[in-house]
Amino acid sequence: MSSYLRGRKGIFIGKLVTVCGIISLLFGLLLDSTLPVEAGFLLSQPFQIVSEQATGLYEMARTSTTTSKPPSRKELGNAGWTLIHSIAANYPPTPSSSEQRHAKAFLKSIGKLYPCKRCRQHFSKYLSTTPPDLTSRDRFMLWACKAHNEVNRRQGKPEFPCQMQNLESRWGDCGCKLKK
Repeated sequence: MSSYLRGRKGIFIGKLVTVCGIISLLFGLLLDSTLPVEAGFLLSQPFQIVSEQATGLYEMARTSTTTSKPPSRKELGNAGWTLIHSIAANYPPTPSSSEQRHAKAFLKSIGKLYPCKRCRQHFSKYLSTTPPDLTSRDRFMLWACKAHNEVNRRQGKPEFPCQMQNLESRWGDCGCKLKK
């Protein structure tokens, strides 16, 4: 077990993995275990994701799944896409090279660690054939929408319109902005 995992409390709740725990685990491992996990905040930089949103995602998953069974592929997919779209929507408009590296590492880690093997393989393949444009918030949001629509097409589901206005209204304000 990684030294990062030892002593971490609250990453796993019952048999459901919290979104907060997943992000903490991934970024802790990717960033050489230097992730600041402090009261109220999951990451102080680069994405400013607060634990309140992660708690909301956990509650959504908790109400649709009992702790006596693992989440279904559909539940994992919904939570995973919510996380990807939320990160893209809250990504800096003009990210630094460091923020771009972190976003790329995060997406690559999904292609390596996602629980559903088939989904993980599809995502990894999509990353290699259609690399994300992480040079701006808008481009990241458009890439995430197109990637999600690729999955929707494969599953025979309707596609989401990838116009910025639609993306902003669906994913824009998660209530995570820091109040001064």
